[in-house]
Amino acid sequence: MLWFVLGCFGVPFLVSVVLTALIRRWAPAWGLVDQPAARKMHTNPTPLGGGIAIYIATVLPVALVQLTVLWIQQLSSPPTWIPAELLPHLDGVLHRSGQIWGILAGGGLLMAMGLLDDRYGLSWKGRLAVQMLIAIGLVSAGIRATVFVSQPLVGGVITVFWIVLLINS
Repeated sequence: MLWFVLGCFGVPFLVSVVLTALIRRWAPAWGLVDQPAARKMHTNPTPLGGGIAIYIATVLPVALVQLTVLWIQQLSSPPTWIPAELLPHLDGVLHRSGQIWGILAGGGLLMAMGLLDDRYGLSWKGRLAVQMLIAIGLVSAGIRATVFVSQPLVGGVITVFWIVLLINS
């Protein structure tokens, strides 16, 4: 089980390290460089766009897990390299896949907006509006933070503000 867990975290880590190095090299050609200014901490031009690497390093393992679970379900018996403790949860992976991909789609939209902001400098009002719309979309899709509130409307409002707060913290 330890090797399985290390693989689950190690592979995305290595993907993000490699992609970050590549994006850092390509950022100037894409116009994704933050120049020093009076209100900024850095004194040298700084490449932007590392969120691309982090997003891909997040989505890739999720896609691989989904494909692996679909493949395992086609087999007469699961492969021996799958820890027995995980087998009862494979159906849950597919059951929650819509929510998982909804969250990742929202994250992809936020990443794209961040890249546009890095490249063109979007207004804070526009960014906040997009963040609110994405958070409302997630709540509308049934994704809510568990806040021990019995009224769905209150829980939804709390979830929207929580998501926007996390994005901006």
